[in-house]
Amino acid sequence: MKTRLKELFFGGIGGMFIGLFFSMIVSYFYNPAYLPLHPRSPIGHFFLSQHVHVSLIMLYCLFIWFVMGAIFRWSGSFFQRDWSILRSVVSHYGVMILTFALLANLAGFFSQEKKSTQPDTDCRRGIHPYLSNYFRRYLLPHLP
Repeated sequence: MKTRLKELFFGGIGGMFIGLFFSMIVSYFYNPAYLPLHPRSPIGHFFLSQHVHVSLIMLYCLFIWFVMGAIFRWSGSFFQRDWSILRSVVSHYGVMILTFALLANLAGFFSQEKKSTQPDTDCRRGIHPYLSNYFRRYLLPHLP
């Protein structure tokens, strides 16, 4: 029991370091001022609209990254049990999809960018714009 808690703790610490590393890289390229989460994500928008101090946002992100690391470490232990490979893979996949999707939204990984309301005419027909330009420029002039 103690070794399992120790593994989860060190997995959480690793998750915090990985999350901190990637947030610093993304923040460096996105914004000159460091923010631990994307400001255009729903949770980032909530924190910034409520004028939450950046240190509290950092504490929140560290907690989410800790939970992510602990869950990743815990789900990795599925392959060390006496289960079939199918059961291990399906259990690992299910846990990762359910928990990571929720935690990634809570961590502000996904931005909420506004997209244009008028799609391109080629996209409306279901043809990729590059392919339609290719057909127009190269294939249509050569047809008899």
